[in-house]
Amino acid sequence: MANISSKDQANYYLIVKGEVMLANNKSDKAKDAIDKLGVTYISDYHHLSYYLLSLRYYQQIGDLETWKIITNEFVQLKKFNENPMTYLTQAQLAQYDGKFDLAKNAFEQAKARAIKINSAKVIAKVLNPYILFLLEDLNEIKQAQHNLIEIEKHVVPDYPYLKVKAKVLFKQGEIFSAATTLEELKSKSGNLWTSEDQLLLENYHNQISINIK
Repeated sequence: MANISSKDQANYYLIVKGEVMLANNKSDKAKDAIDKLGVTYISDYHHLSYYLLSLRYYQQIGDLETWKIITNEFVQLKKFNENPMTYLTQAQLAQYDGKFDLAKNAFEQAKARAIKINSAKVIAKVLNPYILFLLEDLNEIKQAQHNLIEIEKHVVPDYPYLKVKAKVLFKQGEIFSAATTLEELKSKSGNLWTSEDQLLLENYHNQISINIK
């Protein structure tokens, strides 16, 4: 039992390290932790974490072909069939392939299961990308707003939630509120704030200036 406990702790450390390295855009160090986890996992939780971290890694480095291969492999694993993250991954794969009806259905399945297990962390992981999908691919602003209200019922991480909220506000024509929300995110996000975030904020400021003129 002591050996199992030790292995479990070691794998948990690899999961946390992978998450932290990805959050800080340190892809090489994240990959090292993910590779080690891939050959040492001893539970379904470790196995699930390995896949989710791998998918995030390949998205982050822009290797979408490998991401698609691993995505297909992951969604075909029967033991994770009812997990909200499986449905989220199915949704993202369908979104990538331009199959928006299938993507929306999978996002809804992911949302329902995330709410059912009542995990704020999982709800944020599902609803943040779902809202962006509704905004950017379907232009369904009212549904995006509805899901924003749902996510606001829970205490979720500011990043990327506040950026998602800002994008909803901007689409609704509330440009000043969008910029203010992004400014709030910038003050709270520390090293999670990216150059792309800064460009988005500057765009909102430019839009405000144009409207004032």
